[in-house]
Formats: sequence, structure tokens, C-alpha cells
Amino acid sequence: MSPQLLLISILATFCNLCWAGMELGIGMTHFGKHGDGVWYQKDYGPYDLKVTSPALSIGWVDSTFGLGWRVGYKYFGQYSTKCECTSSDRAYEQLQSGNDVGWPASTFWTKGDVHGAYASILPEWGNFYGELGVLYAGASNKVQISNWRPAIDETFLKWGEPVDLAVDNGRKWSLSPVIGVGYRFNRSSSVALTATRFNVKGEFLPIIHGPSYTLEFRHEF
Repeated sequence: MSPQLLLISILATFCNLCWAGMELGIGMTHFGKHGDGVWYQKDYGPYDLKVTSPALSIGWVDSTFGLGWRVGYKYFGQYSTKCECTSSDRAYEQLQSGNDVGWPASTFWTKGDVHGAYASILPEWGNFYGELGVLYAGASNKVQISNWRPAIDETFLKWGEPVDLAVDNGRKWSLSPVIGVGYRFNRSSSVALTATRFNVKGEFLPIIHGPSYTLEFRHEF
């Protein structure tokens, strides 16, 4: 059984015992991103970054000893990049310093998404509430490169023949904290802003980096 199916089974069993209510959340995630030089090069060629995406969550909500909580599964959304870039970081550094070595362009495409299980407590102050929890999420990244050129000497300033590449970073799972604030319109509907950080590793890690934020409308059934 995959990790996500196992987590869903555990959460479903726990929440059935608690007679919890269902909750559906719909919103938007804005992913934090790496800086210049990771899947785009500001000073070289055109690029397009998509780091805002629709998000969806489904889970259970209840309170224990007067403290609200929520557990469930969340799809944070997709992200992607496209750029005309050099395949040599060294050549790009030279370009930024004013020495264009003429390294030919390659076209890079990346695409991935994030989803995972969450568990949070929800302390309340009138119509406002806080959120503090933990997230076990997996982030993916697939990369395609057209006309990638290898460096052929130790200076990384001379290039070889172009090739097309397709590589996959896989889905990397990790634990992350979740913090947020929300406002209740009534007993069943609220809006919340949460922040988390996805700990993504790998040679072909995705564009996402640093804090990511989700603005979400939630409704309890």
C-alpha cells in the first residue's frame, strides 16, 4: 500500500471513532520559488513561471475538550516552468559579469505538483481561529530539455553536441509544519490562510522553495 493510501486509511479510522464532521476546502496556493538560475535565467532568455494553482482539501473536523482540530488530505496544486537557458551555470555567470561566451540556448520545461495529509489544532478567539499542525506531503518534478549541451572541458565554457533529455526527480515525501489564521462566517463556513514549507530534495528538484501560502474557503457538513 502506498504511503498516501495508508495515511488516508488511518485518518478515516480515527475520525469515524470520533464521529467527526466532514470538511471541504477550495482555494489557491501560491508556491515560494527558487531564485534566478534555478530553472530560469533572468539575464539570458525569455521564461515563464507558473507558481499559483487551485487547491482542494477534504477531511474531518471536530473538537476535543473544547479544542478544535482538523485532519485530512490536501492537493496543493501544480507548478511549472519554461525557459530559454544555457545548460552551463558557469557560462551564465560569465554572461552576468559582461562576458558572453556565446553558449547556445536550450529549452527547459519542468512540471510537478504537491499533495499530502495534514493534522492541525484550531484554537479560537471569537470568530477568529489559529491553525497549528503538521503536514506529510510529496512534491514531484519532471523535466524535459531540448538541445541540452554538455560542457566538454574543465572551464565549463565550451560545449558539445546537443541532445534531448527527459528526467524525473520522483515524488519526495517529507514532514513540514503548518501555521495559519482563519475567520468563521458562521458555524459551518470559514476562510483561512495557511503557510507551509515543502522540503524538496534531489538532483532535479522543482522550482518551489521557501514558504508557500494557501488561501482557502472551508465548509463543514
